[in-house]
Amino acid sequence: MSTKGHGIPEKSYPNIRDYNYTVVKAVIDDKEYFLDPTDKNLPFGNISPVALNGEARVLNFDKGSYWQRIIPLKKAVKRTIVKLNVSQDGEITGEMNLIKGGYLAHSVRTDYNEWGEAKYKQELEQSMTNIVFDDYSIQRLKDLEKPTSENIVFTIDDINKEEIVGRENTIRFNPILFEQLTANPFTSDERKFPLDFVFPFTNIYTVTIDFPEDYKVKSIPSDYEMTLPNGGGYYLLRVQSKKNQITVFAKLNMINTIYSKEDYFQLQELFSNILKVEKLPIELEKK
Repeated sequence: MSTKGHGIPEKSYPNIRDYNYTVVKAVIDDKEYFLDPTDKNLPFGNISPVALNGEARVLNFDKGSYWQRIIPLKKAVKRTIVKLNVSQDGEITGEMNLIKGGYLAHSVRTDYNEWGEAKYKQELEQSMTNIVFDDYSIQRLKDLEKPTSENIVFTIDDINKEEIVGRENTIRFNPILFEQLTANPFTSDERKFPLDFVFPFTNIYTVTIDFPEDYKVKSIPSDYEMTLPNGGGYYLLRVQSKKNQITVFAKLNMINTIYSKEDYFQLQELFSNILKVEKLPIELEKK
C-alpha cells in the first residue's frame, strides 16, 4: 500500500518505491478483512486512516497480484444527543451525549490515550465555544468494537447571556449549539482534482429544548433538505414545537469517499446552505 502522504501508486508499470505500507488481507468464512498491527486503537478489520488511499496491490503468491479498493469495515457515525433547559432568566443548562463509531471513535481513543484525560477534556471543552463543563465522563474507551460514548453536563457561558436574553422579554439562541459548521471548506472558484473525504461519515444531531410555561415560541427555523446528485449524500434539518418543548433534528450524510471535480460546486452549495440554516435562531417570547 501507499499512504496518503506518499502518493498514489503508478498503475501502468510496477515500481516498488511507490509503496511504503503493508497490511494482511485475511479471508475468513468467505469474508475479507484487512489487518493492520501498527495502531492499537484500531478495531479488528480496519486499517490506519493514513493508508486509506484508494486501491492497494494484493500480492497472492499462488494467483499473482491484483488491485483492490480498500473500504472501511465500520461506518464512521457521530450522534450528538442534547437536552437543554431554559430558565426564566435565560440561563441554559443541559446534558449532552456524544456517541462516535468507526474512525471517529478511533480518533477519540487516539487523542485520549496520547494526551490523557485532563488535556483531552480541556481540548474538547475549548472546541465547544460558549459552554462550561460541569461534569464529564467517557465509556467504552477500551472496547474497540463498540462506539465511544461521552457524557457532558454543561452550562452556557454567562458571557453570552446578554445575547441570549433580549430587552423585550425575548430569549434568543441558536439551537445548533454544538457541531455547527463555522466556515465553508470549499471556497475556490474552480476544482481540478477529485475530493477525498478519507472515509464516508454520518453526523446526526438531536436536541430537545424545554422552556418555561410563561414563554411562547416566537420563531423557529424552517425545515430544510438538500440532496447531492447521484446519491452522493444529503443534509436535512427538522424543527418541531409542541407545548413547552422544541425538538431539533439535523443530519449530514456523506455517502462517498471520493467526489469528482464535477461534484465540487454541488458540495460548495450544500455546505454554504448548511452555514445559513444552522445560523437561524430560536426565539421565545414572554406571554
